[in-house]
Amino acid sequence: MLYLDKDNKDKGLPEDREMASFNDPLVKIDQLLTPRSNNPPHHTYRHELESFFYILLWTALHYDMVADVRHPTAKVVEKWEDEFGENIRLAKGNFFAYSNDGKKALEAIRPEFQSFRKEWIEPLYRLIRDALRSVPDELDSPDPDYDYDTYGERLTFWTFMVAIKQKPRWAKKRETKQKQEEAKEQEQEKEEKTKEKDN
Repeated sequence: MLYLDKDNKDKGLPEDREMASFNDPLVKIDQLLTPRSNNPPHHTYRHELESFFYILLWTALHYDMVADVRHPTAKVVEKWEDEFGENIRLAKGNFFAYSNDGKKALEAIRPEFQSFRKEWIEPLYRLIRDALRSVPDELDSPDPDYDYDTYGERLTFWTFMVAIKQKPRWAKKRETKQKQEEAKEQEQEKEEKTKEKDN
């Protein structure tokens, strides 16, 4: 994958995950959490979904596809090009954690990408933001039932497709554990109401 840095120079992103830069605007947040010398988190398809969002947002902020021009880095995401991964992680964390940071970035989207903003970028922003907020607090004991690979099944291929109102042609919707539990609770509530009426 290629993108232009703030000096309009081509910058390559190797496919080999061990060689990929951890200091660029398209790296997933949790890969920025772990220094390169440590054991990075295992790669899941959730990372691909998050990368797709960053690529879409970065394009919408910086590229004029008609004139074939890459505009200077938008001020609201300048820190995403910082040389230190920790600074990028904090900037991206703020983008999702503080609605004002996210709002500023979304408002900076170029005019020709406004339909993508409404139809894809904003729904994906909310999806990823809510998924990140679902991660159990580090101060609490780890939740053995929480699926970190999918942020508690909040960021999956299916939730991604639903967010952008696209129906995958080949994928069947599967009930998530959470939805199954919700359905079971609703069924129990119905049974309790029925019992109350009978008494």
